[in-house]
Amino acid sequence: MIAALTLAAALTITPTARAMQPGEVVRLDIVAPVAVTAVKAHAFNTDLTGYQGDAADPRHWRVLVGIDLDVTLGKHPVSVTATTADGKIDGSYTIDRKSTRLNSQSRLHLVC
Repeated sequence: MIAALTLAAALTITPTARAMQPGEVVRLDIVAPVAVTAVKAHAFNTDLTGYQGDAADPRHWRVLVGIDLDVTLGKHPVSVTATTADGKIDGSYTIDRKSTRLNSQSRLHLVC
Protein backbone atom coordinates (compact mmCIF):
# COMPACT_ATOMS: atom_id res chain seq x y z
CA MET A 1 0.00 0.00 0.00
CA ILE A 2 2.83 2.43 0.75
CA ALA A 3 4.40 1.77 -2.68
CA ALA A 4 1.10 2.66 -4.41
CA LEU A 5 0.90 5.93 -2.48
CA THR A 6 4.48 6.78 -3.44
CA LEU A 7 3.80 6.11 -7.15
CA ALA A 8 0.60 8.19 -7.11
CA ALA A 9 2.48 11.16 -5.70
CA ALA A 10 5.22 10.82 -8.33
CA LEU A 11 3.07 11.52 -11.44
CA THR A 12 4.20 14.92 -12.76
CA ILE A 13 1.80 17.00 -14.90
CA THR A 14 3.06 20.17 -16.61
CA PRO A 15 0.81 22.42 -18.75
CA THR A 16 1.75 24.29 -21.92
CA ALA A 17 -0.70 26.82 -23.39
CA ARG A 18 -0.82 30.35 -24.79
CA ALA A 19 -3.56 31.16 -22.29
CA MET A 20 -6.01 29.38 -20.00
CA GLN A 21 -9.10 30.79 -21.70
CA PRO A 22 -11.95 29.60 -23.92
CA GLY A 23 -10.95 28.53 -27.42
CA GLU A 24 -7.44 27.51 -26.37
CA VAL A 25 -5.82 24.09 -26.24
CA VAL A 26 -3.76 23.07 -23.21
CA ARG A 27 -1.09 20.41 -23.68
CA LEU A 28 -0.45 18.45 -20.50
CA ASP A 29 2.96 16.78 -20.40
CA ILE A 30 2.83 13.77 -18.09
CA VAL A 31 5.89 12.06 -16.67
CA ALA A 32 5.58 8.86 -14.66
CA PRO A 33 8.27 7.25 -12.49
CA VAL A 34 7.99 3.98 -14.48
CA ALA A 35 7.08 2.91 -18.03
CA VAL A 36 3.47 3.64 -18.99
CA THR A 37 1.35 1.73 -21.51
CA ALA A 38 -1.63 4.14 -21.70
CA VAL A 39 -2.83 7.49 -20.36
CA LYS A 40 -6.44 8.57 -19.96
CA ALA A 41 -7.71 11.92 -18.70
CA HIS A 42 -11.05 13.51 -17.90
CA ALA A 43 -11.66 17.26 -18.22
CA PHE A 44 -14.74 19.42 -18.84
CA ASN A 45 -17.01 16.32 -18.84
CA THR A 46 -14.94 14.75 -21.64
CA ASP A 47 -12.83 11.57 -21.65
CA LEU A 48 -9.45 12.10 -23.30
CA THR A 49 -6.79 9.69 -24.55
CA GLY A 50 -3.11 10.48 -24.19
CA TYR A 51 -0.32 9.82 -26.66
CA GLN A 52 3.32 9.01 -26.10
CA GLY A 53 5.32 12.24 -26.07
CA ASP A 54 8.72 10.62 -26.59
CA ALA A 55 8.94 7.34 -28.52
CA ALA A 56 12.26 6.54 -26.84
CA ASP A 57 10.91 7.02 -23.30
CA PRO A 58 7.65 5.26 -22.32
CA ARG A 59 7.40 7.39 -19.15
CA HIS A 60 6.60 10.59 -21.12
CA TRP A 61 3.04 11.12 -22.38
CA ARG A 62 0.85 14.03 -23.48
CA VAL A 63 -2.85 14.87 -23.38
CA LEU A 64 -4.53 17.70 -25.31
CA VAL A 65 -7.34 19.48 -23.44
CA GLY A 66 -9.58 21.90 -25.33
CA ILE A 67 -11.22 24.70 -23.39
CA ASP A 68 -14.72 25.17 -24.81
CA LEU A 69 -16.00 28.66 -25.55
CA ASP A 70 -18.76 28.33 -22.93
CA VAL A 71 -16.47 27.38 -20.00
CA THR A 72 -17.19 29.54 -16.96
CA LEU A 73 -14.64 31.44 -14.89
CA GLY A 74 -13.03 29.44 -12.12
CA LYS A 75 -11.04 26.33 -11.45
CA HIS A 76 -11.70 23.18 -13.48
CA PRO A 77 -10.14 19.83 -12.47
CA VAL A 78 -8.40 17.47 -14.88
CA SER A 79 -7.94 13.90 -13.65
CA VAL A 80 -5.22 11.75 -15.22
CA THR A 81 -4.70 7.99 -14.98
CA ALA A 82 -1.52 6.37 -16.26
CA THR A 83 -1.54 2.59 -16.73
CA THR A 84 1.67 0.70 -15.94
CA ALA A 85 2.59 -2.99 -15.92
CA ASP A 86 1.96 -3.00 -12.15
CA GLY A 87 -1.29 -1.04 -12.04
CA LYS A 88 -2.45 2.54 -12.32
CA ILE A 89 -1.06 5.89 -11.20
CA ASP A 90 -3.54 8.72 -10.68
CA GLY A 91 -2.78 12.42 -10.85
CA SER A 92 -4.61 15.69 -11.26
CA TYR A 93 -4.20 19.22 -12.54
CA THR A 94 -6.44 22.27 -12.20
CA ILE A 95 -7.10 24.59 -15.14
CA ASP A 96 -7.78 28.06 -13.75
CA ARG A 97 -9.96 29.85 -16.29
CA LYS A 98 -9.52 33.59 -15.74
CA SER A 99 -11.09 36.70 -17.22
CA THR A 100 -10.35 37.37 -20.89
CA ARG A 101 -10.65 41.14 -20.86
CA LEU A 102 -8.86 42.84 -23.73
CA ASN A 103 -6.56 45.73 -23.01
CA SER A 104 -6.10 48.70 -25.31
CA GLN A 105 -2.90 47.27 -26.85
CA SER A 106 -4.53 44.02 -27.94
CA ARG A 107 -7.58 45.47 -29.70
CA LEU A 108 -7.93 45.15 -33.44
CA HIS A 109 -8.04 48.47 -35.29
CA LEU A 110 -9.47 48.53 -38.80
CA VAL A 111 -8.32 51.24 -41.19
CA CYS A 112 -10.45 51.84 -44.28
